[in-house]
Amino acid sequence: MEIKEIKDLIKQLDDSSLFELVYKQGDTELRLRKAAPQNLTTPVLVTPTQANLPLQASAALVAPPAVLPPVSAPASVQSSTTSATPSVAGSSARTDLYEQKSPMVGTLYTSSSPDAPAYVKIGDRVQKGQVLCIIEAMKLMNEIEAETDGILEEIAVPNESPVEFGTVLFRIKK
Repeated sequence: MEIKEIKDLIKQLDDSSLFELVYKQGDTELRLRKAAPQNLTTPVLVTPTQANLPLQASAALVAPPAVLPPVSAPASVQSSTTSATPSVAGSSARTDLYEQKSPMVGTLYTSSSPDAPAYVKIGDRVQKGQVLCIIEAMKLMNEIEAETDGILEEIAVPNESPVEFGTVLFRIKK
């Protein structure tokens, strides 16, 4: 797939009322998303005909997962964070907490495989450069490393959850 083709797909997505484009051709998969309006509450699935697409490939257009109700953290994460940390509203005023944010769009995994232990857990001391999680983007596994030293105070996103660029993943007490 050429850069020009990707740019054309991005322009078409921007000009349309759709929120997500999934493009698949052979081993290539491209997922493009844009923010949904606040008043949209129901996911929409539209399957266009080949005549509507500039490239000869199969594509599915869907609303982004962001329009679905938020997923709550597992009970083990909730009980740990509620007893050990202040509320998120109180956290934003704290200057001793560093918010580690997602550098990309993808799916967050807290361990290297489903049966492996998590890279980190609440209360762990982390060092700059230590792997905190993996974000899968376009079938590539990207290790996300700590950007600062400190104590892990909060895991803000549950395992196997979709994340956007800039989503807070972890809060680390400096």
